[in-house]
Amino acid sequence: MKKREKGFMLVETLVVSTLVSTVLIALYVQFNNIVNNFNRDFDYNSIGNLYATQTIKKFILKDADGNFYKNLKTELEKKISDDKFYFLEIAPACDGVDEYLYSIPNCNIFSELTSFYQVKKIIFTRESAELKETDYPLLDSQNFVTFINSIRNDPAPMFDDEFKQIYNYRIIIEFENNEYATLIIAN
Repeated sequence: MKKREKGFMLVETLVVSTLVSTVLIALYVQFNNIVNNFNRDFDYNSIGNLYATQTIKKFILKDADGNFYKNLKTELEKKISDDKFYFLEIAPACDGVDEYLYSIPNCNIFSELTSFYQVKKIIFTRESAELKETDYPLLDSQNFVTFINSIRNDPAPMFDDEFKQIYNYRIIIEFENNEYATLIIAN
């Protein structure tokens, strides 16, 4: 008597094709995640934008003999303690100053600098970039909020000699072409 092996071959074919399709689906999902992360990161912290952010950071640190930076820190901490906002928006132009918009001592120079780099918005905040949901409407852009929320940072608390906690700060810049960059300003 001859055995029938047609059923075994059919089951074997189904098992192998199921395994192969499972591996192909897993590869597709991983590759798709890599491509999406690459596209997202391409708009975040590109080399040209980091260079522009570094130049603006230097201006903030050195303008008015460093008093501009000190004033920004003081104003931000005051707003945080008043529970108003967790950030300051630095005006890239020399127009009117809103409640959450901070003016610049040498505004004309800063305005030329930001227009050269095509800066749309500059945010000054603590290093952790913590924002409340009530702050989001002030940022005008969901993409900007998404970028801020994507900033990975677990700063260890730092203390001065009197055991008072001190913070590092961060500037976050939105450019006209909807690209973003951020740098930490260390104390």
